[in-house]
Amino acid sequence: MPLRLTELLKREEQKKSKVNACGGIFINEYHRAEEREFEFGKISQISLGEKGRGRKLLTLTAPEGCELKEGNNPDFTITQTKSGNWRVSENTRHDLTQYVLLSAEGGYTRRGNGWIGRHTANTAEYELLAKGNGADGDAGRIGQWDVVLLKVVGKPQTDWLRIRRGGGGYGTDPQFLYIGTKGIFYFKTIEDMEIFCAGCNIETPTPQHEEKNSPWVDVTY
Repeated sequence: MPLRLTELLKREEQKKSKVNACGGIFINEYHRAEEREFEFGKISQISLGEKGRGRKLLTLTAPEGCELKEGNNPDFTITQTKSGNWRVSENTRHDLTQYVLLSAEGGYTRRGNGWIGRHTANTAEYELLAKGNGADGDAGRIGQWDVVLLKVVGKPQTDWLRIRRGGGGYGTDPQFLYIGTKGIFYFKTIEDMEIFCAGCNIETPTPQHEEKNSPWVDVTY
């Protein structure tokens, strides 16, 4: 096995989730619950996106001090509050359901919106539970970037999600999340994704999104 692939797999192994074995919440960037004060009291929440015109804050009630580290977090799962809102809970019942919490936040969105796509050849469904967004400019008129909470429904074989970070124009790489029989791997460059596919004998997905005949579909639609 080539040295580069060996190093890549070893590094990603720590972030990997065997989807059909442990479940949990995969997140592509670290978040820690923060206490927010309301008229009725204080609540601990994990927040993604932004609040304001042309923006939407995605908030998840979470245990106090809860930390979701980059990668899969099998010790936590998603449940619902009595009012029907989604929340992060300790996975004391060993729920095997896999959830994905992704952010496309990046640079200044005049250079391109941040969005998250799924590959049309995926074998599992990616149910959109909640979404939010951040933006640049008055009422988000310059551009925006998405955040999503997804539930993996079914058994993914060789599934891909594509994350185009906001402001990711001018030759910067999109990022990729593989979910399948080998676990969960997150790739921040096209090169790392292609090395993984070659070493594991997996068909490489088309990395770029074209307006016509693209295999990538926005998960928020």
